[in-house]
Amino acid sequence: MIGTNTPIFLEIWIVSASSLLIVCECQSAACFFSSPLRVIMPTERKHREEIVHYGRMLHDRGFVAAMDGNLSVRLERDRILVTPTCVSKGAMRAPDMVIVDSDGQKVAGRRNVTSEIGMHLLIYRMRPDVQAIVHAHPPTATGFAAAGIPLTEPLVCEVVMGLGCIPLARYGTPGTSELVQTLEPYVPSYDAILMSNHGVVAYGDTLEHAYMKMETVEHFAQIALVTHLLGRQQPLKEVEIEKLLLARTKYFGAKIAAAMPFPRSPQKVS
Repeated sequence: MIGTNTPIFLEIWIVSASSLLIVCECQSAACFFSSPLRVIMPTERKHREEIVHYGRMLHDRGFVAAMDGNLSVRLERDRILVTPTCVSKGAMRAPDMVIVDSDGQKVAGRRNVTSEIGMHLLIYRMRPDVQAIVHAHPPTATGFAAAGIPLTEPLVCEVVMGLGCIPLARYGTPGTSELVQTLEPYVPSYDAILMSNHGVVAYGDTLEHAYMKMETVEHFAQIALVTHLLGRQQPLKEVEIEKLLLARTKYFGAKIAAAMPFPRSPQKVS
Protein backbone atom coordinates (compact mmCIF):
# COMPACT_ATOMS: atom_id res chain seq x y z
CA MET A 1 0.00 0.00 0.00
CA ILE A 2 1.29 3.44 -0.93
CA GLY A 3 1.55 5.75 2.09
CA THR A 4 2.74 9.25 2.84
CA ASN A 5 6.37 8.10 2.81
CA THR A 6 6.15 6.60 -0.65
CA PRO A 7 8.99 8.02 -2.79
CA ILE A 8 8.34 9.90 -5.97
CA PHE A 9 11.11 8.89 -8.35
CA LEU A 10 12.11 11.72 -10.63
CA GLU A 11 15.23 10.75 -12.55
CA ILE A 12 18.10 8.28 -12.71
CA TRP A 13 21.54 9.76 -13.27
CA ILE A 14 24.38 7.67 -14.68
CA VAL A 15 27.26 8.64 -12.39
CA SER A 16 29.74 6.09 -13.70
CA ALA A 17 29.81 2.82 -15.59
CA SER A 18 29.02 0.95 -12.39
CA SER A 19 26.80 3.28 -10.38
CA LEU A 20 23.55 5.23 -10.64
CA LEU A 21 22.20 8.22 -8.78
CA ILE A 22 18.44 7.99 -8.22
CA VAL A 23 16.79 11.38 -7.72
CA CYS A 24 13.61 11.06 -5.69
CA GLU A 25 11.43 12.85 -3.20
CA CYS A 26 10.59 10.86 -0.09
CA GLN A 27 10.84 10.86 3.69
CA SER A 28 11.65 7.20 4.06
CA ALA A 29 15.06 5.68 3.50
CA ALA A 30 13.41 2.57 2.04
CA CYS A 31 12.62 3.41 -1.59
CA PHE A 32 11.11 1.25 -4.30
CA PHE A 33 10.18 1.82 -7.91
CA SER A 34 6.60 2.98 -8.43
CA SER A 35 6.69 5.07 -11.64
CA PRO A 36 8.55 5.29 -14.98
CA LEU A 37 12.06 6.68 -14.73
CA ARG A 38 14.10 8.83 -17.08
CA VAL A 39 17.79 8.07 -17.41
CA ILE A 40 20.10 11.10 -17.41
CA MET A 41 23.04 10.39 -19.70
CA PRO A 42 26.55 11.65 -18.84
CA THR A 43 26.56 14.47 -21.42
CA GLU A 44 23.26 15.88 -20.19
CA ARG A 45 24.41 15.52 -16.57
CA LYS A 46 27.52 17.55 -17.43
CA HIS A 47 25.40 20.31 -19.01
CA ARG A 48 23.12 20.43 -15.97
CA GLU A 49 26.11 20.83 -13.68
CA GLU A 50 27.56 23.54 -15.94
CA ILE A 51 24.32 25.50 -15.83
CA VAL A 52 24.35 25.32 -12.04
CA HIS A 53 28.00 26.47 -11.99
CA TYR A 54 27.60 29.43 -14.32
CA GLY A 55 24.26 30.38 -12.81
CA ARG A 56 26.02 30.67 -9.46
CA MET A 57 28.79 32.73 -11.05
CA LEU A 58 26.24 35.13 -12.54
CA HIS A 59 24.63 35.53 -9.13
CA ASP A 60 27.92 35.90 -7.24
CA ARG A 61 29.14 38.61 -9.62
CA GLY A 62 25.90 40.54 -9.32
CA PHE A 63 24.93 39.97 -12.96
CA VAL A 64 21.49 38.78 -11.78
CA ALA A 65 19.37 39.45 -8.71
CA ALA A 66 16.45 37.61 -7.14
CA MET A 67 15.11 35.23 -9.82
CA ASP A 68 16.41 37.14 -12.86
CA GLY A 69 18.20 35.67 -15.85
CA ASN A 70 18.20 32.36 -17.67
CA LEU A 71 20.67 29.94 -19.25
CA SER A 72 20.30 27.13 -21.76
CA VAL A 73 22.25 24.48 -23.66
CA ARG A 74 21.33 22.77 -26.92
CA LEU A 75 20.99 18.99 -26.55
CA GLU A 76 20.57 16.34 -29.23
CA ARG A 77 17.38 15.75 -31.22
CA ASP A 78 16.14 19.34 -31.11
CA ARG A 79 15.99 19.40 -27.34
CA ILE A 80 16.97 22.41 -25.21
CA LEU A 81 18.06 22.18 -21.56
CA VAL A 82 17.03 25.41 -19.87
CA THR A 83 16.73 26.97 -16.43
CA PRO A 84 13.29 27.01 -14.81
CA THR A 85 11.30 30.09 -13.94
CA CYS A 86 11.07 31.49 -10.40
CA VAL A 87 14.38 30.09 -9.16
CA SER A 88 17.45 32.07 -8.07
CA LYS A 89 20.35 31.37 -10.39
CA GLY A 90 22.55 31.18 -7.32
CA ALA A 91 20.49 28.42 -5.71
CA MET A 92 19.71 26.04 -8.55
CA ARG A 93 20.30 22.29 -8.44
CA ALA A 94 20.99 20.07 -11.43
CA PRO A 95 17.58 18.31 -11.30
CA ASP A 96 15.81 21.71 -11.44
CA MET A 97 16.46 22.12 -15.17
CA VAL A 98 13.74 21.69 -17.76
CA ILE A 99 13.95 20.18 -21.24
CA VAL A 100 11.86 21.66 -24.05
CA ASP A 101 11.45 20.81 -27.72
CA SER A 102 12.05 23.14 -30.66
CA ASP A 103 8.60 24.67 -30.12
CA GLY A 104 9.27 25.46 -26.47
CA GLN A 105 7.00 22.69 -25.14
CA LYS A 106 8.23 21.00 -21.97
CA VAL A 107 9.17 17.36 -22.48
CA ALA A 108 10.93 16.70 -19.14
CA GLY A 109 11.33 18.33 -15.75
CA ARG A 110 9.29 19.09 -12.65
CA ARG A 111 9.41 22.87 -12.82
CA ASN A 112 8.02 25.37 -15.32
CA VAL A 113 10.20 26.64 -18.12
CA THR A 114 11.41 30.24 -18.17
CA SER A 115 9.00 32.67 -19.78
CA GLU A 116 11.81 33.90 -22.03
CA ILE A 117 12.29 30.58 -23.81
CA GLY A 118 11.25 32.24 -27.10
CA MET A 119 14.46 34.28 -27.10
CA HIS A 120 16.54 31.13 -26.74
CA LEU A 121 14.65 29.28 -29.47
CA LEU A 122 15.11 32.21 -31.87
CA ILE A 123 18.88 32.22 -31.39
CA TYR A 124 19.20 28.45 -31.76
CA ARG A 125 17.05 28.52 -34.88
CA MET A 126 19.01 31.35 -36.54
CA ARG A 127 22.48 30.27 -35.40
CA PRO A 128 23.20 26.55 -35.86
CA ASP A 129 26.71 27.18 -34.51
CA VAL A 130 25.37 28.33 -31.13
CA GLN A 131 25.20 25.65 -28.46
CA ALA A 132 24.56 27.72 -25.32
CA ILE A 133 22.94 31.00 -24.28
CA VAL A 134 23.22 33.25 -21.22
CA HIS A 135 20.79 36.07 -20.43
CA ALA A 136 21.50 38.36 -17.48
CA HIS A 137 21.28 41.93 -16.21
CA PRO A 138 24.88 43.02 -15.52
CA PRO A 139 24.50 46.48 -13.96
CA THR A 140 26.79 48.64 -16.09
CA ALA A 141 25.87 47.11 -19.44
CA THR A 142 22.19 47.19 -18.49
CA GLY A 143 22.68 50.84 -17.56
CA PHE A 144 23.86 51.52 -21.12
CA ALA A 145 20.84 49.59 -22.43
CA ALA A 146 18.52 51.66 -20.23
CA ALA A 147 20.18 54.86 -21.45
CA GLY A 148 19.75 53.82 -25.08
CA ILE A 149 23.50 53.69 -25.75
CA PRO A 150 24.98 50.73 -27.70
CA LEU A 151 28.49 49.47 -27.01
CA THR A 152 29.76 49.79 -30.55
CA GLU A 153 32.74 52.15 -30.29
CA PRO A 154 36.07 50.34 -30.90
CA LEU A 155 37.69 51.48 -27.68
CA VAL A 156 39.46 48.31 -26.50
CA CYS A 157 41.49 46.01 -28.74
CA GLU A 158 40.62 42.85 -26.77
CA VAL A 159 36.90 43.48 -27.24
CA VAL A 160 37.34 44.01 -30.98
CA MET A 161 39.28 40.74 -31.12
CA GLY A 162 37.11 38.63 -28.86
CA LEU A 163 33.59 39.88 -29.36
CA GLY A 164 33.18 42.79 -31.78
CA CYS A 165 30.26 45.18 -31.50
CA ILE A 166 27.49 44.90 -28.92
CA PRO A 167 24.47 46.50 -30.63
CA LEU A 168 21.34 47.76 -28.91
CA ALA A 169 17.97 46.20 -29.74
CA ARG A 170 14.84 48.25 -29.15
CA TYR A 171 12.62 47.44 -26.19
CA GLY A 172 10.35 44.42 -26.28
CA THR A 173 8.19 43.11 -23.44
CA PRO A 174 10.00 40.16 -21.78
CA GLY A 175 8.44 36.77 -22.38
CA THR A 176 6.58 37.87 -25.53
CA SER A 177 7.05 37.56 -29.29
CA GLU A 178 7.67 41.31 -29.27
CA LEU A 179 11.06 40.74 -27.61
CA VAL A 180 11.93 38.03 -30.12
CA GLN A 181 11.16 40.37 -33.02
CA THR A 182 13.44 43.09 -31.65
CA LEU A 183 16.38 40.68 -31.40
CA GLU A 184 15.94 38.96 -34.75
CA PRO A 185 17.81 41.51 -36.93
CA TYR A 186 20.95 41.25 -34.77
CA VAL A 187 21.23 37.54 -34.04
CA PRO A 188 22.93 36.43 -37.31
CA SER A 189 25.84 38.88 -37.05
CA TYR A 190 26.49 39.40 -33.33
CA ASP A 191 27.33 37.20 -30.35
CA ALA A 192 26.01 39.58 -27.68
CA ILE A 193 23.14 42.06 -27.74
CA LEU A 194 22.02 44.81 -25.39
CA MET A 195 18.25 44.84 -24.90
CA SER A 196 16.80 48.29 -24.24
CA ASN A 197 15.59 48.73 -20.64
CA HIS A 198 16.17 45.04 -20.01
CA GLY A 199 19.63 43.45 -20.04
CA VAL A 200 22.05 41.46 -22.16
CA VAL A 201 21.99 38.16 -24.03
CA ALA A 202 25.22 36.42 -25.08
CA TYR A 203 25.76 33.09 -26.80
CA GLY A 204 28.49 30.81 -28.08
CA ASP A 205 29.63 27.31 -28.95
CA THR A 206 29.83 26.32 -25.27
CA LEU A 207 28.21 27.56 -22.09
CA GLU A 208 31.63 28.65 -20.83
CA HIS A 209 32.17 30.83 -23.91
CA ALA A 210 28.66 32.28 -23.69
CA TYR A 211 29.31 33.20 -20.04
CA MET A 212 32.73 34.69 -20.87
CA LYS A 213 31.12 36.89 -23.51
CA MET A 214 28.70 38.14 -20.88
CA GLU A 215 31.66 39.02 -18.64
CA THR A 216 33.35 40.79 -21.56
CA VAL A 217 30.24 42.88 -22.24
CA GLU A 218 30.06 44.04 -18.63
CA HIS A 219 33.81 44.72 -18.42
CA PHE A 220 33.70 46.74 -21.63
CA ALA A 221 30.66 48.66 -20.38
CA GLN A 222 32.60 49.64 -17.26
CA ILE A 223 35.49 50.91 -19.42
CA ALA A 224 33.12 52.79 -21.72
CA LEU A 225 31.47 54.39 -18.69
CA VAL A 226 34.84 55.69 -17.51
CA THR A 227 35.40 57.34 -20.91
CA HIS A 228 31.99 59.00 -20.58
CA LEU A 229 32.89 60.24 -17.10
CA LEU A 230 36.21 61.57 -18.37
CA GLY A 231 34.33 63.35 -21.15
CA ARG A 232 36.36 61.91 -23.99
CA GLN A 233 36.64 58.79 -26.12
CA GLN A 234 39.53 57.85 -28.39
CA PRO A 235 38.41 54.99 -30.65
CA LEU A 236 40.89 52.85 -32.51
CA LYS A 237 41.74 54.05 -36.00
CA GLU A 238 40.53 52.26 -39.11
CA VAL A 239 43.91 50.75 -39.92
CA GLU A 240 44.21 49.47 -36.35
CA ILE A 241 40.78 47.85 -36.53
CA GLU A 242 41.65 46.14 -39.82
CA LYS A 243 44.74 44.60 -38.22
CA LEU A 244 42.69 43.37 -35.27
CA LEU A 245 40.03 41.87 -37.52
CA LEU A 246 42.74 40.03 -39.44
CA ALA A 247 44.19 38.73 -36.18
CA ARG A 248 40.68 37.75 -35.02
CA THR A 249 40.26 35.57 -38.11
CA LYS A 250 43.63 33.96 -37.46
CA TYR A 251 42.95 33.12 -33.82
CA PHE A 252 39.20 32.57 -33.80
CA GLY A 253 38.42 31.58 -37.39
CA ALA A 254 34.90 32.42 -38.57
CA LYS A 255 33.32 31.93 -35.14
CA ILE A 256 33.11 35.68 -34.53
CA ALA A 257 31.54 37.49 -37.45
CA ALA A 258 30.48 40.77 -35.84
CA ALA A 259 31.57 43.74 -37.92
CA MET A 260 33.12 46.78 -36.27
CA PRO A 261 32.08 50.30 -37.27
CA PHE A 262 34.99 52.42 -38.39
CA PRO A 263 35.55 55.25 -35.92
CA ARG A 264 34.80 58.90 -36.25
CA SER A 265 37.28 61.50 -35.08
CA PRO A 266 37.97 61.44 -31.32
CA GLN A 267 35.03 63.08 -29.64
CA LYS A 268 34.15 64.75 -26.41
CA VAL A 269 31.15 63.10 -24.82
CA SER A 270 28.62 65.53 -23.37
